[in-house]
Amino acid sequence: MGIGLAAFALLLVGCVLPPGLHVTVGGDANYYDAPSRTVALAPDQSVGIVAHEICHAHQHGLILQKDPAGDNLWLYFDTSEGMAFLALRHQAPSVDALEDAAWVCAWYYVDPSRLTPTGLVWAGEWLP
Repeated sequence: MGIGLAAFALLLVGCVLPPGLHVTVGGDANYYDAPSRTVALAPDQSVGIVAHEICHAHQHGLILQKDPAGDNLWLYFDTSEGMAFLALRHQAPSVDALEDAAWVCAWYYVDPSRLTPTGLVWAGEWLP
């Protein structure tokens, strides 16, 4: 993971994550599974991909603060952070918006130069 390791460590320390979060490596896809609180990663993923999936876990962590039984990532858009992201992007809740928010989160920690100015402002206001 090299140079992005420091940013990755900040992501893990600063973000709200679900209790009991697990990370598994070895499958053939990258995803976050809310019910099992598992980040699943294929081998040899970039720091950006890993951060993106951890950011989905962060979305879930925010949901759990409001609803300890909340295992549906769509509920992210009921959090203050999720609502602010939708307002920034003028988007309705969608898979694209959920993914976009996770990418903005990931790039904020791994490579902020990849963010638009408005994405950088949102991340600075909402992410630790």
